Amino acid sequence: MTSTPTRTVKPLRWTMLGTAAATSLALGQIATVATITATPAFAQSAAEAGEAGEAGAIDTEGAALHLTALGLFEAAHRIVAALYAQGEVTLAQEHLADSHHAYYEDLAHGIEEYGGAAFEAETLAFAEAVNSAAAPEVVAAAAEAVLAAIAAADAASGASDYERGLSIKDLLTVARADYDGGVYEGKVDAAQEYRDAWGFVETARARANALAASTNEASAKAGTAILEQIEALAPLFPSLTATEAGGDPELLPSAAAWTEIIALRIK
Repeated sequence: MTSTPTRTVKPLRWTMLGTAAATSLALGQIATVATITATPAFAQSAAEAGEAGEAGAIDTEGAALHLTALGLFEAAHRIVAALYAQGEVTLAQEHLADSHHAYYEDLAHGIEEYGGAAFEAETLAFAEAVNSAAAPEVVAAAAEAVLAAIAAADAASGASDYERGLSIKDLLTVARADYDGGVYEGKVDAAQEYRDAWGFVETARARANALAASTNEASAKAGTAILEQIEALAPLFPSLTATEAGGDPELLPSAAAWTEIIALRIK
């Protein structure tokens, strides 16, 4: 049987995933037994702060919310793939095991509702490649397969470009919550939360790039304007494994707010 990352005991935080518990029962054959991970107190409190912030960060609904769920999942896989590509194999394995955004069952209901082909197999293949310390090119190919499947689910959703903009705003808002949980006075004291914030911003960037490439002139202009907001966030993320971060964290909520305003132009 293909292995999946061990799921840490944490409550699901996304209201649109209300049916995820029932879905996970249907996928029970691929689930692993949950374990409690021991975490130093200072890091645990920082992580809890990030998770508490995540809980109230999302205020969209419908297709935009579905795209956000896909984005959170995408971010987790982007992070793991990037760590692996940098030679941080153990850290990639640990991030995959500890991430509460990397579980396919949390997406299954949305994919069924909004259309798109299931991609459970691609997700399992990526997890197996990472956990077995496969060659970098194997992991990279598996990651590309997951990202392609997510893009296909996104395209099948029927979401408007306005809803796509709102989902980008969601990702930036959640990034702020996790950044606050992972960085204190310029020091990274909860690396998992910091990396999550990095992943959400990188996923927002990828989606803004896709919007900027639209054949619709208004949507393309909106995507370009959102990209300008995201580029200003670079000082906050000097690297994926940074121990110190610069810049003003208030740039994150500012970018999210401007993204929502920009999205309104294409409503």
